[in-house]
Order: sequence, then C-alpha cells, then structure tokens
Amino acid sequence: PVSLPSAPPPGPTLRAFMARQLLVGVDETRTTDAERESARERRQGVYHFFQVPWQLEQLLLLGYLVCLDAFLFLVTMLPLRFLGALLCLLRRGRLSWLQVCDAMCVLAMGAVVWALAQIDTSQAYHSVKGQAVIKLYVVFNVLEVFDRLLSAFGQDVLHALFWSSMARREWRGRLAVDLGVVVLYLLVHALVLFYQVVSLNVAVNSHNNVMITLLVSNNFVELKSNVFKRFEAENLFQVASADMVERFQLTCYCLVVALHVLSVHGPAAWAGSSEDGGALSAVASAVLMVAAAEAAVDWIKHAFIVRFNGHAPSVYQRFHRVLCRDLSGGATSGREERQAGPHMVQLGTATGASASTRIGFACMPLCCLVLRSVGAFARWLGLHKSLSGAAVMGALFVALVALKALVSVCLTGYAAERMLELRARELRAREAREREEREQAAE
Repeated sequence: PVSLPSAPPPGPTLRAFMARQLLVGVDETRTTDAERESARERRQGVYHFFQVPWQLEQLLLLGYLVCLDAFLFLVTMLPLRFLGALLCLLRRGRLSWLQVCDAMCVLAMGAVVWALAQIDTSQAYHSVKGQAVIKLYVVFNVLEVFDRLLSAFGQDVLHALFWSSMARREWRGRLAVDLGVVVLYLLVHALVLFYQVVSLNVAVNSHNNVMITLLVSNNFVELKSNVFKRFEAENLFQVASADMVERFQLTCYCLVVALHVLSVHGPAAWAGSSEDGGALSAVASAVLMVAAAEAAVDWIKHAFIVRFNGHAPSVYQRFHRVLCRDLSGGATSGREERQAGPHMVQLGTATGASASTRIGFACMPLCCLVLRSVGAFARWLGLHKSLSGAAVMGALFVALVALKALVSVCLTGYAAERMLELRARELRAREAREREEREQAAE
C-alpha cells in the first residue's frame, strides 16, 4: 500500500506570531555556550579592528625613524668616512676593504648626482604636464611598480659590490664591473624616483585638481589588491615594511617639490597676494591631502587584513620587537653584519643597517635625488659664490651630523630598553612556569 504523506505542522497563530515579535514571554537567558562564545569573538573582533591603527602607527613611526637614520648616514657619515679613507690612503698608501667599499659608494653616488643634474627639471615638468590625465595615471602606477622591483634588485647589486671590495685577490676587473653595475642601477632607479616626483609636482600644481584626485584614488586601489588576500604574519610584515618606506619617500618627495616651487616662484611662493603667491601653501595643502589619504588607506587596509585573516593587533608588537632586536644588535652576528650591505654598515657594526635592509629600504637612489635637488636649490641661492654661503652650508652639514647622532642614539637606546623589558618578561614567565611545575610535583 502507498503511504500517504504526513500532514504539515500547523502554522503559528496570529497571537503567537505577535507575541514572538514583541518578545512577550521570551526567556532571554536561554543561550548556548556556542552562541556566547560566538558573540564574544565578534565583539573582540570589533575591538581589535579599532586597536589596529594605534598599533600600526607605533610600528610605522619606528620604521620611519629607521629610514631617516639610514638616509642621514649616507648624507653625513659616509662623506666623512670617505675623507678619512683619503687621509688613510695618503698616509699609509693602502685602504681596508670597508674603506674601499665606502669610496666606491661615494663615487657611484657622485656620478649619479652629476648625471641627474644634467636633466632640465622644467623641461621634464612640461613634458609630463602635456600628457593626458589617464596616461599620467598609468605612468605613475608603472613607476611605482618599477620602484619596488628595483628596490628588491638593488640590494643584490650593492651586496655584490660589497663582496667584491672584500676579495682583494679577485680585484682583476671584477670591482670595476660591479661599480659600473651599481652606477647603472642607481641611475635607473633615481630616474624612476625623479619622474615620480615630477608627476607629483604636476599633480599638486594642476588647477582642476583632476590629477591630485587620481593620485588620492590610487591609494584606495591598494584596498582591492590587499584586503581580500590571504596574509600570514610574514606577508603582513612585508606590507607594513612597504608602508614605512612609502611614508619616508613621500616626505622626501615633498621636500624636493617644495624646493622646486621655491626656486621657480621665488619669495612670492610664501605670499598670497601676487600672481605666483600662495604657490607653496597650495602645494602644502595638496601634499597634506595625499598624506591623509595614505594614512587612512593604511589604517583601513591593515584593519581589514587583521580582521579577515584572524590576526590579533599584538602581531604589530611582534614586528616592533623584531626591528628593536635588529637595532640593538642582539641577534646580529658577524655574518649578518657583512650581509647588511655596503651602504649602511655603520661604525663597523650593523646597527640600523640590518633593520633598514629587513624592511627593504633602498636609500642610495633616494639620497641621490635629494642631493641633486638640494644642490640645484643651493646654486639658485648662490651659496657657492660667497664665503657666507659656504658657512651656511657648513652649518647645515653640522646640524645634520648632530641630528644623525641624536636619531641613532635614541633608536639604539630605545631598542635596548625594549629588549631588556622583553627579556625580563620572559624571565618572569619562565619562573612562574617552574613554580607551577614544582607545586604540581609536590602534590
């Protein structure tokens, strides 16, 4: 016999439906452990979302200071070490491998700065300005991609020069070839940075603000390319390192653009009444807009990456400790000192060099670009024609040396203090575990 289907259960009455909707007679305490745990995790995720910007900014500030320390080393200490190498050569007739490496770096940077000085900034500015807006947007993105590729490739090039300067018995042409490769790399990378600065200068000086809008929107494209990907802790550190370098590069770009505006408009750039007046303030407002968009995108990007990948905001504290360990030299061996690179081995140790290498900061091309802009501005002021101008440049150099010493001492002291706190915390945790184990064994 064919069984008939059972009748469906009767639907709720109107009275029962209204009572359920109005929470009449509903017991609010009847929740399972799984529901409470799920609610706790969701609430904790919301708290973590708002804690990420604070933890991120602490890490980015430390990375920014690491980049500043490496940059000031090339501007101040490397020329002084080069002069010391020349004096040593005159006295003893020979140089150590580290002095040879310093000399090669100074010669390479000098050649690149001279080559950049031959480029007419105004001509490059108008050639970029005459392009279509969409083409400029594409060019700016292509330059950004090449910047990151060359930054990764540049570390290998500089390490090759470093090892060639150490191998005295193998100098037969290898050192000259490696020096030529370094000069070529620095020139190409500096040209990429130069046209990035020119594109930014065109954007901040555009009257219709279309280009500056495209640059600001370009930052939000990072959300699409980063947020919806799977990120482990190591990948998240690489993203944070790129943000550190990007912020310091933006600062240097602003300096170069400001010097160019001052050299073009003169004292009228400070005023707001003349035809060219207020140019510097307009540039400052546009740059602040780009910097604010950059900070907002970094916060949103990292907050959603942490949210979607199940990381806790404390992961940035772990990255912070990694940089502090590099700065304090606690985990730096002699082999790691040699691998830190030829351009940032400071005072015979890898203090600051290991940290800047870890975050992937290509300092030498950026330094060449800034030195070229500062030199052009000094020539526009006529500082090289008078004794007072030379005194001003000397005072500026002494101030930069003092700033370098201050930043290095503060970074090293802060890193050492943090590492001491970490070791004390680990020691207390170990003592607590041993105490618990003894109590369990006694029971």
